[in-house]
Amino acid sequence: MTARHARTISAPTLAAHTPDPVLLASIAAGDLSALAAIYDRYHADVFRFVARIARRRDAVDDIVQATFILLPKVAKSFDGRDSARAWLFGIALRLEARERRTAARLARMLASFGGILRGWGTPDPEHAAMGREEAAVFKVAFDRLSDKKREVFLLLEVEGITAEEASQVLGVPAATVRTRLFNAKKELREAMKREGAW
Repeated sequence: MTARHARTISAPTLAAHTPDPVLLASIAAGDLSALAAIYDRYHADVFRFVARIARRRDAVDDIVQATFILLPKVAKSFDGRDSARAWLFGIALRLEARERRTAARLARMLASFGGILRGWGTPDPEHAAMGREEAAVFKVAFDRLSDKKREVFLLLEVEGITAEEASQVLGVPAATVRTRLFNAKKELREAMKREGAW
């Protein structure tokens, strides 16, 4: 085996063990292989997060792709934390909010021309497949939470990031994050009890 061939084989392995801050610095410098490494490392996490938070199921793929496409432009703003996971959630969250605002503007425009305002969301396939009443009740209660409470619940309870990380993602104090989470859980519990699911 030639030395050149050995280098080719070991490059993906090297990228797999490269720390996130190094990869983000490389992305900022225009290294597309570093972008590919970050994509491979976090695509599944970002996809799962966006799939849970997006109001429109058909927008999930576009938001996830846009999150990674945006990286060369925003990589310089990475704060150097050990993991880029929560930081990527923040980018995806802002893109989803922008997509939602765009969809709402379009809906209002159609309505102003006499069109029928259609719902943008579709049932969560994961919950629909479960076929359990508790899941249906939970989904209704979850969808009724404010966007801020939904975001915090997903970031902390589902994705498992800390209140401090969520505070950086959302740009609010950690105490605010904890308060939103407390209120989200309270509203969910009350809704589940009201419907007899708990």
